[in-house]
Amino acid sequence: FDTHLSNDILTSLTACHHLKEFSLQDCFFGADTNDAFKLFFGSLNLTKLAIVPSNARDLTFLIFESITQQSHLEHFEISFHPCPRWSAWVALVEKNVSLKHFILRNGSTLVHYALEKIIP
Repeated sequence: FDTHLSNDILTSLTACHHLKEFSLQDCFFGADTNDAFKLFFGSLNLTKLAIVPSNARDLTFLIFESITQQSHLEHFEISFHPCPRWSAWVALVEKNVSLKHFILRNGSTLVHYALEKIIP
């Protein structure tokens, strides 16, 4: 997707139960999409997820928290400016023990702190 990600798009994608890979490149996330993201990530079991927003500040803690519902990820890539609470990172990694690729782009120093808690 290369435009504003709407509730309608996310809601319609929840019907794609065989969807295993999802990539969002240069998307605008609206504040109105938090509930749609929660439903989307709660309905699908993705193995690959890449999110690179056009404005990294759009990735709020609520959106990141909905990503932590995933438990079958093998590839996870995310780019953002603010860092969610480190406990959310721990939850994501602990649930996704099959992770083979874990890519963080443009992370802050809090990301390093979170990773130290996950991988001492």
